[in-house]
Amino acid sequence: MLEPKLFYRNLDALLAGIGKEKTGQDFLVNILMKLEDTFGKDLQISRGRIYEGVAGNFELIYPVIEKPEEAAGSSVGSAGDEASVGGEGSVGSEGSDGSEGNVDGEGSVGSEGNVDGNGEAISTNGTGLTNGTGSIDGTGSIDGTGSTNGTNHEGDSVAAYGEENGEGVAGADGSSDDVRGVGSGGSSVNGSGVSSGGGTGNGNRGASEKGNSGTGFAERISGDAPEIKLVLQSKLYIFDDPYVSTPFKAFTDEEYSAPAVLVVNSPDQKFLFVFELMSGWVREEIEFCLNAVRRSVNYRLFSEAVFGELQQAARIQQSLLPAAPLQIEGWEIATRYKPAELVGGDLYDYYKFDANEFGICFGDASGHGLPAALMVRDVVTGLRMGVQKHMKMIYTLKKLNEVIYKGSYSASFISLFFAEFENNGNLFYANGGHPSPLIFKKDSIVELQATGLIFGAFPDISIKGSFAHMEEGDLLLLYSDGIVERQSAEEEFFTIKEVIKLVREHQDLGASEIIDIIFEEADKFGGGAKWEDDATIMIIKREKQ
Repeated sequence: MLEPKLFYRNLDALLAGIGKEKTGQDFLVNILMKLEDTFGKDLQISRGRIYEGVAGNFELIYPVIEKPEEAAGSSVGSAGDEASVGGEGSVGSEGSDGSEGNVDGEGSVGSEGNVDGNGEAISTNGTGLTNGTGSIDGTGSIDGTGSTNGTNHEGDSVAAYGEENGEGVAGADGSSDDVRGVGSGGSSVNGSGVSSGGGTGNGNRGASEKGNSGTGFAERISGDAPEIKLVLQSKLYIFDDPYVSTPFKAFTDEEYSAPAVLVVNSPDQKFLFVFELMSGWVREEIEFCLNAVRRSVNYRLFSEAVFGELQQAARIQQSLLPAAPLQIEGWEIATRYKPAELVGGDLYDYYKFDANEFGICFGDASGHGLPAALMVRDVVTGLRMGVQKHMKMIYTLKKLNEVIYKGSYSASFISLFFAEFENNGNLFYANGGHPSPLIFKKDSIVELQATGLIFGAFPDISIKGSFAHMEEGDLLLLYSDGIVERQSAEEEFFTIKEVIKLVREHQDLGASEIIDIIFEEADKFGGGAKWEDDATIMIIKREKQ
């Protein structure tokens, strides 16, 4: 299992990349490739492909299928055509295209299916046949006295491979004098013959309506297939039984693989991402990662159609976040928020209690844009309800996690820091996976480290409260990763060390002035370029009396 902090960091970077990726013809392919590059080795994800919904079915659009081209000195027999071979005999045209080559109970391969070494036709009626309803579409060719043969399997159609070298044919699995079709359960064989003196002949299997001769994947899957209905209903489905045949399984000889299929869609189109999970995959990691990607891709596909709604969402978000900091005797509080888009995923809020006591929350939703803004709405609203009802801090946070986890169209997770302050400088806090806030004391810095996991990743989380104390003159700094991950033209990060240095140099200034200095330096560090992620800083100073 991956180290959680590294996993979440890599996933957050991937989701941010999805938000920046240009939509267009290669958008989905680029996302699929980045997903494999980022998590392929660690999560055992491989052999990604994409299907597009077309006329009620799903057709393979990536990898692109390359049609065989004629090569010098050879002839190519496409599905349903003759496949001739130099030598003493040739395959007859009968039995091709499935019209006279049906395999059904006691049916037979076309009457001129095989040719012996002297050019005499050999009938194969009634022998070597399967009980399925599949059909043979094209056959391998023969050069010499041998014959092409295949192997029977239940439930799938299987390629028959033959190699001709003047002496005969080497069958794929076993040997026979008959051309044997296989296809129990309604599968089909769609093959081609290729010859060049000593060329090859093959017929590839297809667990769907049409097999693929170049990729090892089904080219087309019927929209009525029960597996399709299952995937569309669940949005993400893992076919984890290696003994059950499925049209999503690659036609390979891998020792083990389990297809994982997720649905992404635009306003008018559906796509399927399919991956092979190799031995060692972990369900929780796979489901969490792929669901996060699915939601982010869906957002990008829909976002261009709802730009006007984004503007409305920005106004709603601005109305949710505090317009001004709290005014609390003995304390100075300031916050500055810079979203990367119209709406963002950073959040903060203030809560006024009795007798000059107060509370704050500070968080960062994965990604940015509309999904992250929806998460901000849920969190801000949920926490305000909990505070107004005087619920205990930990109970409120656990209930909030349940709400976030059940959300259907929002970012996948959020880091959150919540604290309650007393007049005497005591603060009680819980940190759900957020970068550690820092208390700057006269000669030291205290980190308020995480006391639990991020919110929204699991239905139930373990989080506990902790305690800290601020003396008069102490300063508490909270920040989101958009600040420390600001990049220069040389792709170097601004880092928390730079922030700490700036705070130490200007600790005697007001909270708002310190924040302005940090933003100014970070902006210059990035060459004045557009901010790639939401950036927020909050500073709370306990004033000297």
